[in-house]
Amino acid sequence: MDNETPNRLWLPRTGQVTSYADGDDGYYQAGNPRVTRFVDNGNGTVSDRATGLMWDQDPSQHGTVGGYVWGTPGTPAQFSWTDALLAIAALNANGGHGGYTDWRLPNLREGLSIRDEKFSYTTSYPTFFLNAAASYYWSSTTPQTYITYAVCYRPSPTNYPAAPYAKVTSTVYVRPVRGGRLNSHA
Repeated sequence: MDNETPNRLWLPRTGQVTSYADGDDGYYQAGNPRVTRFVDNGNGTVSDRATGLMWDQDPSQHGTVGGYVWGTPGTPAQFSWTDALLAIAALNANGGHGGYTDWRLPNLREGLSIRDEKFSYTTSYPTFFLNAAASYYWSSTTPQTYITYAVCYRPSPTNYPAAPYAKVTSTVYVRPVRGGRLNSHA
């Protein structure tokens, strides 16, 4: 598999280097080095070579777009779930970000894909995800039975749940994403 081709799934190594038995992870050390997983595109976006997703590097840099205040540089804002969806729609309608106008909320699995259980999110990825609050971020995923709740994700490993439910009226951080395979609603 060509590791330099964008949008191809290639997973990073786990970091296990000690082999306890022939054929275990330490024996093969399969995968790609972590240092090449994320790429700073130089336009306020970060590409994840493992998933093919592109992330908004620092949403606080957007200021006010379409009446939605994303924060001030270095201080990201929090939104209700509905306002998060509307703020991203306003961002796309007003020229987008990084040259793209197809930003959206990540689904739960996409949000958790940047969670690294071995290393701290805020110490491992500071150059990729600026002003990354060690808090929860909205996902686009909703529970089947509770339409007044949505699922959040926590990109940093802590003792708190990785994916709790929150009322859609709660305010939570937002990190837009683009790319991946989308279902057609046409």
